[in-house]
Amino acid sequence: MSPHESDVDNDAVFDDGRFCGDDGPPVKRVVLEEVPAHVKRINIDGLARTKDDIVSKVCGDIFQAENFAAVLQQCLVAKAKMEQGLGLFSEVGVEIDVTQDPSDRTNEGLDVTMNVKEPRRFTGGVHTLVGNNDGSLMLSFKAPNIFGRGEKLSVEYTHGMMKSKTHTVSFTKPINADPDKWFTVAAFHTHDDKPWSGYGEASRGFGFRVALPAYRGLNTFHWDVLWRELKAMSKGIAFTARNDMGHSLKSSFKHTYTYDTRDTPILPTKGFLIKVANEVAGLGGDVRFLKSEGEIQWNQPLPFGFVFQSSLVAGTMKSLNDLSRVNDRFLLGGPLTLRGFRHNGVGPSEDGYSLGGESYWGSSAHLYSPLPFTSANSSLYDYFKTHMFVNAGGLYAGQTDSAPRSRVSKRMSDLTSTARVAYGIGMVAHLGNVARMELNYVWPLKFSRGDGVAPGLQFGIGVSFF
Repeated sequence: MSPHESDVDNDAVFDDGRFCGDDGPPVKRVVLEEVPAHVKRINIDGLARTKDDIVSKVCGDIFQAENFAAVLQQCLVAKAKMEQGLGLFSEVGVEIDVTQDPSDRTNEGLDVTMNVKEPRRFTGGVHTLVGNNDGSLMLSFKAPNIFGRGEKLSVEYTHGMMKSKTHTVSFTKPINADPDKWFTVAAFHTHDDKPWSGYGEASRGFGFRVALPAYRGLNTFHWDVLWRELKAMSKGIAFTARNDMGHSLKSSFKHTYTYDTRDTPILPTKGFLIKVANEVAGLGGDVRFLKSEGEIQWNQPLPFGFVFQSSLVAGTMKSLNDLSRVNDRFLLGGPLTLRGFRHNGVGPSEDGYSLGGESYWGSSAHLYSPLPFTSANSSLYDYFKTHMFVNAGGLYAGQTDSAPRSRVSKRMSDLTSTARVAYGIGMVAHLGNVARMELNYVWPLKFSRGDGVAPGLQFGIGVSFF
């Protein structure tokens, strides 16, 4: 036998679709999409407080499957909806067997049995939360699937490191047994200190949320009613901000559209994000304004584990009263946004306190790379990245008395002419895909008088970044 003849593959394919080899008898190839099948019965074992109608809606598509592969797929979809999507059950086991109906001589009929375990009626716990440069301890009490159709009652209390406190009671209900459609009503009481502006804010109110799927994204509609009280933290607060101290009543409607294809929101390696939010305040109360914000982020994987990321954020508002309030204006700056500047330290200020602005923009370009001397098999590879970046942004103070067209052109001119620019290098880490941590060395390249510039080492942790 020649050397070439000995290299022939041991497996052969027969015309009837069978495989034959030296290790055993012929094996027939089975393509599940070509195996006719339909489900005749679905048995649910373990139901207690969960209602039959919502289980029937979730499992309804299983009866539409016409082959075995489709049956498997629809069973997995129903399992995911009942566990993660709707929270009906903590565990769902699926068994598929040939039906025992004597009248079915085709052997295509199937019986599906789902062994389910309902969650406990009441759960609670102690958790930690991360905001931008703030950490919180949260005590929670929840009643999942309280009425048997995926409803959830939550009572939460959070206490932050920066003296923030929040009490929230919320009730959430899915719409038409769809985990992507839900309705929430909530009542809350919050207190949060704003040391960068020299005041503390207490809010009491209630709100409604409705989430509906949109074209390749999600629509969220908000209506909130807030009674707000501002108190100066010291006698040295800026006079401009002091005028806004006291009580106000805000009733607003907000719509948010989100389209997110990123593989992870904290340290993405591919995909892009589009987010647009519009708010109208003045449906009652004494706070009246129009506000719009937008965000775009693009992530492109490169060879050798490198990732290029580019972001653009912008927002503008128009007060329908004489002047906007300090707690409604935009703020800019910080170790996760406009790096090289103090937290909310960019833009108009008075006596060292930030006053915010009515228009802003920010952009960034990042080049992420794996940690040196690590490989894709290392546990550090996915959690830590190094990056080089360039940030730019601007914040515009307020309105002018000029004509509308010149007012718009002046605002655009101010935004671009007062642009802040910084660049740097550093290390980024994600904490369980919940928060982002950065340690950077930053060089502010361009800034304006009154800005809180923070050159050198800068550390930040939070959930919002660009």
